Formats: sequence, structure tokens, C-alpha cells
Amino acid sequence: LCPDSPLTPDTSDRYVAPAAAPDGRIAFVYTRRRAEAAGFSSYQLVLGSLRFGGATRLLAELPFTLDGEPTYNGISHLRWLSPDTIIYRGDFEGRVCLSGPPCAAYEARSGRGLVLHRLSTGERQLIPGTRYASSVTVSEPGVILYTLGGDTRVFRRNLATGVVTVVYDAGSDIVREVEAAGNRLVLLAGGSVSFYEIESVGLIQVDRGGQIRVLDLATGEVTVVDLSAPWRQLALSPDGRRLVAESSGDLFLLELP
Repeated sequence: LCPDSPLTPDTSDRYVAPAAAPDGRIAFVYTRRRAEAAGFSSYQLVLGSLRFGGATRLLAELPFTLDGEPTYNGISHLRWLSPDTIIYRGDFEGRVCLSGPPCAAYEARSGRGLVLHRLSTGERQLIPGTRYASSVTVSEPGVILYTLGGDTRVFRRNLATGVVTVVYDAGSDIVREVEAAGNRLVLLAGGSVSFYEIESVGLIQVDRGGQIRVLDLATGEVTVVDLSAPWRQLALSPDGRRLVAESSGDLFLLELP
């Protein structure tokens, strides 16, 4: 959005990474950027409401740091873990030149770890073993499923006990974009994806699309869905029966087997 104000003619607002709670609250990231700036002049984690005209509450200003860890200047993959707790990926973002001069820049993002954020206290906690996480979802109360950059496995972590197990290994295919509902897990595997290091940012994963796979968590059975397109950006319905996915800039609704 470009604010219609004589005070901000060169400013754009962005609202990204939304996550809606069952009670109608929505957590999202708000950024405000000036055209001549090298980066965002304002970057905030915000709690709002799906009700029109509802008030918003600032949860965190970025960048921030956690004890002994590097700086986080971005947030993505927001999920609700409980009514008082959200989980997200803490990122480091930087502008990278593809060629130059002039510089054909793009924003590269490195996932530096998964963060638990308690809304009532503002406490933030880095989840061990999640450096370079590529996606995360909540499978049941207190349990998350996640993937790591360049890795072929889906991990399950019980947050209360800290026990980590592997629920799926795609062999030679990199997995990402995990979504879960009930006993069903969907993910992307293989396709056009690469994991490499950029000196100014760190290790990043660039994803141009992959194959959708559906895993039955109870039986371990895996089903491949529609080989005709490279898919990205998965969103699974709460009943696990339907999936929204993006391909070549279009959104599709898929009925799962």
C-alpha cells in the first residue's frame, strides 16, 4: 500500500506473514519503507483482529537479538501454538546484487531459527536445533513439525520434553512448506530448490517450486499429488481435505485424496 498522504509520498506499507487464530485475532508483520532507503525504516510484529476496525497491539520491534544469538531483522512462517503463544521463523534479510553496476538487487532471507513468543509476557525463546529452518507447522498442542534448509527430513519436536524424531525422509529430495491437520501432513519435495551461502546474508534456500506429497501420519503412507506443475506456498484446510497452492503466479484449490 502507498499511503495517500503528502507527508509520505515516497513510502510504501507492507503487511506480510499473517496467521489467524480461531478466536479472530491475527498476528502479522508490518513494514514501512521509504523509496530511497536501503532497507525498511520500520519493521514490527503486530497483533490485530479480523473484525473491521479492531485495535492493533505492538508485539515486537525489529531488529532484535536473543541471548548469544545473531540479530533477527525479519519474521516469517507465523503460527499459533496456543491462545497465548505464537511460533515463527526469525530471519536475517539483506539486499543482494545479482549484477552491476547498476545493481539488480533482490531481498535474500536466511532463516536463523524458530522462536517461541509468549504474548502475555513478551518472552521470546529460540528453539534449539532449528538453525536455518525452512518451514514450521503445529501438528497438535505442544508439538511442532519443521524442516531445515537443504535437508530431506521432516522433524517432530515435543516442546515440553524436547524430544525430536524424524517423521518423514524424502531420500534425495529437499523438503519444505510443511502443513498439518489431524493425521495428515502435506509438504513440498524436490523440484527446483537450492540451498547455498551468500556472504552478506548467510545460508539461504531459493525455492522455485516442487512436488506436493501427502503423508498419513498414522500409517506412514505417502501420496504424490499432481505431477504436472511445480508448486509453492501451501495452505491446508483445518479438516485436511483441501489444499491451496500457488503455481506460476496463480492460486489453485486442490481436493486431496
